[in-house]
Amino acid sequence: MSIRLKLLAGFLLVSLLTLGVSLGISLTVQQKVASLISDVGGKKLPGVIALSRMEADLYQVLFLLERYESDREISIREDIERSLASLGSHQTGHTLYHDGESFIAFVETFVREFSRATAGYILLLQRGKSAGEIEVARNRIDSLLDRYRQDIIPHLHEDVREGYVKINQIDDINRDSRNLMISNGIHATSC
Repeated sequence: MSIRLKLLAGFLLVSLLTLGVSLGISLTVQQKVASLISDVGGKKLPGVIALSRMEADLYQVLFLLERYESDREISIREDIERSLASLGSHQTGHTLYHDGESFIAFVETFVREFSRATAGYILLLQRGKSAGEIEVARNRIDSLLDRYRQDIIPHLHEDVREGYVKINQIDDINRDSRNLMISNGIHATSC
């Protein structure tokens, strides 16, 4: 076999080997990326979205309560009831996509207590109870909101931050993969 044919065969062998390694790396990278996307998109992201929607419902209830305090129309009360139902629905969605048992229980307890406090407050307003009783009920709602701001909002921010970290990891894997494939290509052509 002539030297040219040996060099050509050697080059083809190295090229095929490099291609095989690159494909193997590519499949590994794809698996890593798919795993990260599944973690972010399949678990964290829906839970974070549900918790964010829950927060929107919470502030919708507060806005409607202020309106109801000044104008006790039935339509406003019905809007409050719908917003509370939506709040419970999003809390259930969060439960389905979150894996921290203690935090899930905390969110469930918060939604239940907030809904009861709101319903109790509305009843006191409807029945024309004393200003003292109404103030106590409103203070209960405010204390629940403080608890929400102290314990749930920071957790939501942490979940969002963790989601961004995972997305950045996907970018890092892709960059490392490209660098490895480039170095393999340079190595193959230099042989």
